[in-house]
Amino acid sequence: MKSPTTLFTVQGLHSIWNRALFTLAALATVPLFASSGSTADAQPEKGSTRLLIPSAVRRLSESLPPERDIPELAALAEAYASLPSTLRYHPTLRQGTLVHVAVEERGLGAGDRVIVMIHGVLSDHQAWRYVAGELGKEFDLWLVELPGCGRSDKPRPALLGPDGYGPTAMADRVLQALQKCLDSRPKPPRLVLAAHSLGGMVALRMMGDPELRQRHAAVLQQIEGMVLLAPCDVAVHQEIPTFRDIVNLRGSTVAIGRTLGIVTRTGYAIRNPKLKCTSRS
Repeated sequence: MKSPTTLFTVQGLHSIWNRALFTLAALATVPLFASSGSTADAQPEKGSTRLLIPSAVRRLSESLPPERDIPELAALAEAYASLPSTLRYHPTLRQGTLVHVAVEERGLGAGDRVIVMIHGVLSDHQAWRYVAGELGKEFDLWLVELPGCGRSDKPRPALLGPDGYGPTAMADRVLQALQKCLDSRPKPPRLVLAAHSLGGMVALRMMGDPELRQRHAAVLQQIEGMVLLAPCDVAVHQEIPTFRDIVNLRGSTVAIGRTLGIVTRTGYAIRNPKLKCTSRS
C-alpha cells in the first residue's frame, strides 16, 4: 500500500501538470513551425499546412501572458530555479556509437527516493519546471534529456542507424545514464519514473522490452513506480477524427474559412456532418 505522502505526490503531479499543460505545449511548439514557400511540389496544397503558418503561431504565443504574470506558475518556476542543480553528461554506447545523455540533478542529492522525469516530443527538461518546482520540496529529481534534445548529443540519424532515435534505442541509453546516476550515490536510491508523451513511450520500453530488462536489471529493480502522462504507446494507433479532418483540409478551404471568419487567429472550426456539430481547436 502506498504511503499518504506518495499518494499526495502522485495526485499533485497530475494536478500541477494539467494546469500547466496548455502553456507548455504552446510554448514548446512555437519555434518549430515554418513555411517552406516552395511551389515545386506537385501535390495539392494541404490546408493543414496553412493552419500552421508562422504568423498565426506567433500571434498565439504573443497572446499568452508571460510566466511572471501568472502567480501560480511564477511561484513554481521560482521554486524550481532555487533548487540546487548539477548537470552531468553520461556517455552511452549502443551499436558502437557514443552518445552523451544530459541529466540535470535537482535537489540536495541525499534523498532515498528520486523522481526521474523524461520529457515528451519537441521538448527538453524545461517542460518539467513547474512540476519540478513543487516536487523538489520533498524529493531529489533527475531530469533526463533524450538523445537529440536539449543538451544531450544530437548525432545525425544516419550515424545511428534506422532505429537510432527509436523508443527502444532511447530507452537503452536512458537506462545506461540512470545506471551511472545510481553509481554516483553511496546508497542507490529508489526511483519513480514520471514521463510524458514520447517520454512515456520510452519508459514503457524501459520496463517492457525483454532484452533491456535482462541487460539493465540492476537499474530496473530500483524503480518502484511510474506516472505516465499521455504515453504514446497506449494510443499510438488510435485515429482521432478531428485530426484526420485537419490533415485532409485543402488550402482553398482554409482561405475561404479565413475570409468567412471560421478560421480565426486563435483557432479554427471543423464541421463534422456525422456528429452534426462543430469542433474547435
